[in-house]
Amino acid sequence: MGRGKPSGAFVWKGGLMGSIYKRKFKDKNGNTKEGKTFWIRYQHKGKPVYESAKSTKWADAARLLKLREGEIAAGKATRKPLRQSDV
Repeated sequence: MGRGKPSGAFVWKGGLMGSIYKRKFKDKNGNTKEGKTFWIRYQHKGKPVYESAKSTKWADAARLLKLREGEIAAGKATRKPLRQSDV
């Protein structure tokens, strides 16, 4: 994989259990668009967790994902996993 920023959904270089992506949606004309905000996805207790990074910067999303992975590894994570339909 190249060293540039990821371009597609669920692409993450070097991540242990998570991914960084931008959500995609269809506009009123049916064209596929990409959101501006990055999202992170990771596993907690075997369930996927989807969380907005609340940032348009990939580095901020990567920092948040590392923080969440660290919380899980330390046993401090208390967030409820979200189903895809809840996001």
